[in-house]
Amino acid sequence: MTKIITYVDGSAITKNVTDAAIWASKKLNKPISFVHTIEKTQQTNIGDYSGSIGLGAQSTLLDEMTKLDEQRCKVSLKMADELLNSVSEHAKSAGVTNFELIKRHGDLLDTVIDLKDDTRLIVIGQNGAGHSNSFAVLGSHIETLVRNATQPILLIPETFKQPKSFMIAYDGRET
Repeated sequence: MTKIITYVDGSAITKNVTDAAIWASKKLNKPISFVHTIEKTQQTNIGDYSGSIGLGAQSTLLDEMTKLDEQRCKVSLKMADELLNSVSEHAKSAGVTNFELIKRHGDLLDTVIDLKDDTRLIVIGQNGAGHSNSFAVLGSHIETLVRNATQPILLIPETFKQPKSFMIAYDGRET
């Protein structure tokens, strides 16, 4: 339990999530791990046209699809690098120098589980990229995260203000 694990995704509230992590890091005197997970995007169902097109055309289309996937992957990696660099610059400008940048492929929950031994606090936005800016509804990962995390979670809404009060949800587990 040594780090403030902070999940950033480039959504509209990434700056607020970063501000919350900086605040928590200073209050708890713990380093920050800024984590960006690159989830496998669902590919559109293009159907099975194997009976409709010839073998040569099918092979050509598969080659083109492979090239598109490679390009998408390169763009995702570049965007992740840019996001993490931006977050690190924001942390540096706030006087935080003890942080690391982590870029991972996979699901957010898998990353939470993998990093749990190093986690003092999880900082995450209420809604992430791809969700509307309606903050009345929690993001799709939040419920799963809350049910499975054994560490405290700081859930950041549309704006971040230094907390003056807090709520503890207790479900009877030993943790």
